[in-house]
Amino acid sequence: MRIAHLITAHANPSQLQRLIESLQHPDADFYLCIDGKVSLEQFLPLTRLPRVTLISQRIPIHWGTYSIVQSTLLGVREILLTRQPYDYINLLSGSDYPLKPTASIHEYLAAHPRTAFINHRAIYTHWPAAVYRIDHYDLGHYAIPYRETFQALINRALPKRTLPNKLEPYGGSAWFTIPPFCAQYVLEYLDKHPSVHRFFKFTWGADEVLFQTILANSPFRESMNTSDLRYIDWSEDGPSPKVLTLDDALALQTTEAFWARKFLPGTPVLDYLDELRQGK
Repeated sequence: MRIAHLITAHANPSQLQRLIESLQHPDADFYLCIDGKVSLEQFLPLTRLPRVTLISQRIPIHWGTYSIVQSTLLGVREILLTRQPYDYINLLSGSDYPLKPTASIHEYLAAHPRTAFINHRAIYTHWPAAVYRIDHYDLGHYAIPYRETFQALINRALPKRTLPNKLEPYGGSAWFTIPPFCAQYVLEYLDKHPSVHRFFKFTWGADEVLFQTILANSPFRESMNTSDLRYIDWSEDGPSPKVLTLDDALALQTTEAFWARKFLPGTPVLDYLDELRQGK
């Protein structure tokens, strides 16, 4: 069971190093997508760790915009171009951390081959709060003057958007663990259908919609598991998940998830999780 961990990060190289070291395994490789807005120099020492590669194409990443998807697609494409026989591509952020022993993660995925672990639900029927992402234009991906004013005018003047190719919209968590053939399908679909590519460039939070929509409308739909194998606490009802601390120790100990997010650097809960994973 060989895993390519694709990790996005923009800060805290020491925390990223701790994450990589926690997931070290003979059958694990690490590909780092570093935000193009930050200096790469601080992350270069990480390439001395076993099986760590920096994704060569870097772009500035801005929250909520298509740049997040674009960076992920660039990373996925580079992983596939290596032609290494990976069984899974696992998308993480630098603020994630494992909850289970690395060996048990590999064993579980080996027992569930060809399954796409990606949280997904039909937007129109099961996530109506996200309908505006589909039917409204968002210009966050474009650096233009008076962007918000222009965006409001466009949405008042133009009809509501609909997805091309009669795609049914799906969405969910941006993080996934999927077989390479699913990732390849997404890349090829976007290459063959530029109208779909353009649609998502005008979609707010496209990182929570694009992969789900394309895969849920694909021949691999039956291979999708709605679990993304992650523990994420949205109880604070904000734009970002709750920052996890030792107050969340019981939940982190009892969840069946393999990874959790998000954590601050050096927080004591990471030491707790290390002990938990070591059976202490």
